[in-house]
Amino acid sequence: MSTNTSLRIGVAQLSLSIGNIEGNKKQIAQAIANAKAQNANLLICPELAISGYHPQDLLLRKQFISDCVQAVHDIAALTYEGNLAILVGT
Repeated sequence: MSTNTSLRIGVAQLSLSIGNIEGNKKQIAQAIANAKAQNANLLICPELAISGYHPQDLLLRKQFISDCVQAVHDIAALTYEGNLAILVGT
């Protein structure tokens, strides 16, 4: 039995800022909304999209790491409804 299926992939081109977790998260949320509007099944975000590239010494701050983890959970919650998975770096 053969079934034709398709996978719509979106690639987010974002202008991320190092250490601006909230601002980066807002950009990712907008990219998710755009991907959903275009019926994408998978959205691929840039490397270190949440923390911004390259966070260097920010990685030594426990609160920064905690904030990044919380941002991942917040972003995941945006994908619960619908048929969209997201690949996001933190």
